[in-house]
Amino acid sequence: MYKIVERIKKDFGVEGMNGFGKLLDTTENETNLWVAPQLLERMKPDEITKARALKIIKEAAAGDNANELGFETWIRNWEKKNRKIK
Repeated sequence: MYKIVERIKKDFGVEGMNGFGKLLDTTENETNLWVAPQLLERMKPDEITKARALKIIKEAAAGDNANELGFETWIRNWEKKNRKIK
């Protein structure tokens, strides 16, 4: 999966990253749940897209399915890694 994201960045630049970000709207087969972490880990989305991706992950972390624990852990680790030093 990381290779796909890296290829999009390399071959299509900002336009490709913007197109990839549009997949946050695709809920079929939980595509948005796959896209959100990839977008945040491997790309540099604008603040609006970043907020949308985080919202999707936080909603999944608050859910009542098998993915909940994984997304709880992911968001905790991501926030710790991306904490802004004040």
